Amino acid sequence: MPFVLIGQMAEYEQKKSVKLTEPVIFSEFDFNPPKKIASQKEDETINGKSETIKSIPKSRIINQTITSGNAVNFNNQDNSSNQFSSSNFSEINWFNSYTNSRNEFLKNDGKIDASENEQLNQICSQSNNFIPSTFYNNFILLKQNRNNNSSLQYLKNAQKLDPQNTLLLSEVAWIAERNENVNVRNQAIVQMDKTGGISELSKLNAALIVNALPEGSLLITNGEFDTYPLWLVIGNRKIFIISLAMIADNSWLISKLKSWNPSISIPKGNIGENELFEIALKSEKPVFTTLSLRKPLINKWSSKLFVFGNFTCLSNKNLNNVEKLKNFYFHNPFMEQLISKNSWQSDAYLPALINFLLGIKVLQKSNQLSNLEKQKLLQIEEKIKLFTSNVSNK
Repeated sequence: MPFVLIGQMAEYEQKKSVKLTEPVIFSEFDFNPPKKIASQKEDETINGKSETIKSIPKSRIINQTITSGNAVNFNNQDNSSNQFSSSNFSEINWFNSYTNSRNEFLKNDGKIDASENEQLNQICSQSNNFIPSTFYNNFILLKQNRNNNSSLQYLKNAQKLDPQNTLLLSEVAWIAERNENVNVRNQAIVQMDKTGGISELSKLNAALIVNALPEGSLLITNGEFDTYPLWLVIGNRKIFIISLAMIADNSWLISKLKSWNPSISIPKGNIGENELFEIALKSEKPVFTTLSLRKPLINKWSSKLFVFGNFTCLSNKNLNNVEKLKNFYFHNPFMEQLISKNSWQSDAYLPALINFLLGIKVLQKSNQLSNLEKQKLLQIEEKIKLFTSNVSNK
């Protein structure tokens, strides 16, 4: 069974500022509060900082742009007022350090693993220099605790300080999903798309997946970059999406699995990635995954994964996927568009095209192609390699 090639996925670029709906978003959250009570330690993290620095005035909080090079630019920003009085370490430097590190980790495989999260926690520990009334402190603590109950309080703190900051849109969507509030999630995702937070290519890719999946399917995604576009395009389709980046919230995961298949058997204890795959395989309902799964998962489950184009099917049966692949590569308007292009406008999701080489390899080994199909497949392969020539295979 072939393996999936992982492409680089970069943080989105913000293009303009948009005001988050207030009080609608937060009133709906309050109406449907988190299922669990935040621990004492989490409460202390929010409220117990005694050190002080001056809050960044609202007039000085400007739009941040996370560039494709993973650098954070603060145009005309004077960092001197943010300097902690007993240290040479400024809040802006701390924010840059965290953001750059997180983006590098995401670039590797689209997901933050345990060791990477620990490194980010070490950077976060430096926040003792900053009181909770600064936007960047609350935003980073929100990122680090996005699957914990303290996340809602960090979100509210940050939103009060800078309600127009588009960095918050993705986090609103994340927390809304965990609280099973689809309306708020979709509202945030739509605003995120309007501000340029979801790339055109990722939307095309997501639409192809959604349109190809049967109703009632479970779709396992790798992380935020392949999940947000799916939330945007899914519409009224009855497809259940589980992001591996969210399964640390065990109560959300169990609720999602039960919604997908009420009769499914779920063992006691926390459910990790491999346990999730085992549970899904025992169901008679169709299960699919995005191509961006990380190599350890692919290597372990390769005999159960069958590529269908821009997604895979997870199955105990030995599936013949040649016809599915031929339909994807030879009867797909997107592929026609790909062949016709000599260049492609910069797109944060573009490197993920490297994943489409997987299905090409399967077809080339099938011996079921006409000469015309072989020629067309070669054209597609050459264009993908051209557009992803600076991407390493991870």
